[in-house]
Amino acid sequence: MPEVVVVTELTSAVNAGSSARRTGASIRLWNR
Repeated sequence: MPEVVVVTELTSAVNAGSSARRTGASIRLWNR
């Protein structure tokens, strides 16, 4: 069971990182 929690946390962390990257890219586009 603990392994499933770790995988879920890793997946959510990766999703948060990719969404943050997307937000940063759109902000950079808007600033241009």
